[in-house]
Amino acid sequence: MDSKLTELIRFYENIDNVTIDKGVFGKKLGPDETIFFPCYLDALDPGISKLVSERIIDTSCWLCDAGAGDYRFVALTTGKYKIPTIGIEYNPILVEVGKDCISKLKQKSIIEKIPIIIAQGDFTKDDVYNKYGIPFENIRTFFSFKTNQEGIANKIARQSPTGTVFLFYTTVKEAQKFNGLNFERTLNLPYPQFPDTYTYLHVYQK
Repeated sequence: MDSKLTELIRFYENIDNVTIDKGVFGKKLGPDETIFFPCYLDALDPGISKLVSERIIDTSCWLCDAGAGDYRFVALTTGKYKIPTIGIEYNPILVEVGKDCISKLKQKSIIEKIPIIIAQGDFTKDDVYNKYGIPFENIRTFFSFKTNQEGIANKIARQSPTGTVFLFYTTVKEAQKFNGLNFERTLNLPYPQFPDTYTYLHVYQK
């Protein structure tokens, strides 16, 4: 396993061990009662690695994590892959958790000098992108882990340039259809701890 990935997994394992009892993991958060469950970095990373090596993900352009949770996917894309990333999360409690995690990862030099934006807001609205000086149309890769995937897919179909990539990560094998986006393929990603249990990264393109 890559050393940077190992450091990230260890960091978030420590976070999860604390937050399962005392913080945000699996709990209802704020007035909208968001229930937070994180993505699985050790299962997801081989898929991201493959898409980076095949240049499906353009590492020189901005990536957006739409529904960033505690920003651990942002930590993966910036820490290991050096991709400039904006993570957008609606729930203010999770945004504060994400800010704290990213700050600590920078202090440990797990994340180095890569552009990161931790944004609070609705990722289907242009104002949250414009606030940080990144027009929606300038983002070439979008990622969603079961967070209003229809909303962000519809926005990509309406506004993004041809070639924009949408990655939908889920525990459901069957690929969801999104109007205006072409389904390219599904990467079957097993949990390292449970190799007979899979997660799925569905790849779409405008």
